[in-house]
Amino acid sequence: MPGDPQIISVQNWLNTTYGWHSQWVAAPTHGFTGWETIYALTRALQIELNITTLADAFGPTTQSRFVSTFGVLSPSSTAGRPNVVRILQGAMWCKGYRGGWEPGVFDQDLLDSIAVVNANLGLSASVTSVNVKLMKSLLTMDAYTRIGSGTWDKREVQQWLNGKYSHRLDFPLLPCDGIFSRNTQLGLMFAIQYELNMADGVANGNFGPGTKSGLQSSGYVSLGATDSTKNWVRLYQGALRFNDYSTPFSGTFDNDTKNATLSFQGYAELPATGAGTYATWASLLISTGDSTRPGIASDMMTQLTGSHCNLLYQNGYRTVGRYISVLSKRYAPGELGRIFAAGLKTFPIMQEANTSVADFSHQKGVDHGFQALRRLRQLGFKGGTTVFFAVDFDALDEQITTNVIPYFQGVADYLHSTSVDYKVGVYGTRNVCARVINAGLATEAFIASMSWGWSGNLGFKLPPSWSYDQIAGLTLTNSATSLEIDKNVQSSRAVPAGSADVLPTPLVVKPPLTDLQFDEDNFWYLVELDVRLFGL
Repeated sequence: MPGDPQIISVQNWLNTTYGWHSQWVAAPTHGFTGWETIYALTRALQIELNITTLADAFGPTTQSRFVSTFGVLSPSSTAGRPNVVRILQGAMWCKGYRGGWEPGVFDQDLLDSIAVVNANLGLSASVTSVNVKLMKSLLTMDAYTRIGSGTWDKREVQQWLNGKYSHRLDFPLLPCDGIFSRNTQLGLMFAIQYELNMADGVANGNFGPGTKSGLQSSGYVSLGATDSTKNWVRLYQGALRFNDYSTPFSGTFDNDTKNATLSFQGYAELPATGAGTYATWASLLISTGDSTRPGIASDMMTQLTGSHCNLLYQNGYRTVGRYISVLSKRYAPGELGRIFAAGLKTFPIMQEANTSVADFSHQKGVDHGFQALRRLRQLGFKGGTTVFFAVDFDALDEQITTNVIPYFQGVADYLHSTSVDYKVGVYGTRNVCARVINAGLATEAFIASMSWGWSGNLGFKLPPSWSYDQIAGLTLTNSATSLEIDKNVQSSRAVPAGSADVLPTPLVVKPPLTDLQFDEDNFWYLVELDVRLFGL
């Protein structure tokens, strides 16, 4: 498919005009919009602003120099600067808007296109100049119309946020593509902070202590509430929409909003109040949600003694996630018996490194599937038990495609080819969990929500079929012992393994001991033979 001739013209002009610069990186000339062309337009603007060190980013220096040099881009401010006009025109063409009839001329056609862009962003269509926020937005890959999986409901919220808060100093213009993304989540956080009366320079888009305490004291909304001087209901309805819960966007908390709230609370394992409580706000806004909320599940690297198990039970925990690999942290001989004796259940976790993209491939998945099968059989776990394979790093979307998905295909290929069919679970960010489950390669998710700053947790809703949500690290202690754990919220859909789900393993007398002990070395060898020879 041939490229757009207007974009080809822009790309060729950029290389011809700025190729002399020692820091220039040539734009492609294929006629398609992409980051390489956007970066070239950004560097061209920096050259026109007499910035000595070029960068791909439209950073603070570019912003301040733009404001001091032009204020806004308009026919009068760009008089005698045709190259600046051509950069603007190039950005418009790359965004899919008309860039004017004549290169380098700020004509009526360009003015009309700017008005359309502003309208699509939820801003005033009467504005036909380009301020620094709009220029920065134009030099991104953000879309201003609904695309792909985007929804009109989400786009309406994005447009409203832009129209309501874009005059604030640090509020970034949001895409209006109908997709809940990291940038959209950031914009929603800024809006909440502005409603909490945070000043410019104080509001930062983070879910920090000030935002948490402000929401606890001011953010509660319930049936019958209506916005007036504050926009709490509308922001709450927007947060529900971003998490794929259908609700009006009216500023009035009606029955439809209450029903959407109850549906979300049920799925997130929150108290079913039907109101916008702090815990509900938190779970809508950030992966950890309210990290102080109770959780009955936990996971840890420590090999559990009887005292540890009793400590867990005394503190309200009923499920423990434990590793099946790595000698120093895997289930120790007799540990499962201690877990069950204390009234606890368990879920197994498989992790051999798995902390970088290089740890994931189809062959590694096959190998880890084999290792998991061998160890699960050695421990006596019955078929049907879910084992969670870890993706313990912030996998980008393209890395999920190229490495993580093939890894889980390898896991599935091996585990499901044996006579004892264990279920595959996935541990990772919201995005990792959702993509692996949606690909049909896992049936349950164990969410790495504690890493709330990971890109795979920002702008992503709770994944389907989640069983455990890891929300806080803490230390349990009493007079007898202490134990470091990660606290997990357990879904009502989770099915951890109990004593009835684990077969007894053989015990032998090993000198100089006189009581029955678990002969791990011998049993490992026997299971190794079974798995390799028969796939049992």
